[in-house]
Amino acid sequence: MRVVNASPLIHLARISLLELLRGANGSIEVTVPAIVLDEVVRGARHDPTGGLVEAAARDWLTVVPTPTPHPDINRARIDAGEIAVLSIARLAPGSMVVLDDRAARAEADRLGIPKTGTLRLLLEAKELGIIQYVRVPLELLRARGMRLSNEVWQEVLMLAGE
Repeated sequence: MRVVNASPLIHLARISLLELLRGANGSIEVTVPAIVLDEVVRGARHDPTGGLVEAAARDWLTVVPTPTPHPDINRARIDAGEIAVLSIARLAPGSMVVLDDRAARAEADRLGIPKTGTLRLLLEAKELGIIQYVRVPLELLRARGMRLSNEVWQEVLMLAGE
């Protein structure tokens, strides 16, 4: 099971690759806490791709109630959606979180929760032959609001062999 936060949902929807969350054959269960879906829907007023996330929630994206924050989570530097994502994963061994925020990813590491993010999903999609290139979606992500340093940009392209 993948437990997903708002930014990967938004970024993947903006480049029409939301399905990457489900894996190569669509067999991975994808879960989102209600608080995260609410965040995405609120943003949909300004970003029409939020409607793609809402459509996925009516189809394959499982929305679960927002859990009580797990006591092991250090809530000092992460938001409520990230806390909910980590709390669900903490209660469901074998889960992987999908997070882009650096502090939330560090907290996942501290808790020993497997993690991935938007850029790693693109790299995996190329490795699996789902997409031919990483550069094109990477350019779209940057053009549509994802903040990527030049160092991260170059690293992702190097890892993709592009």
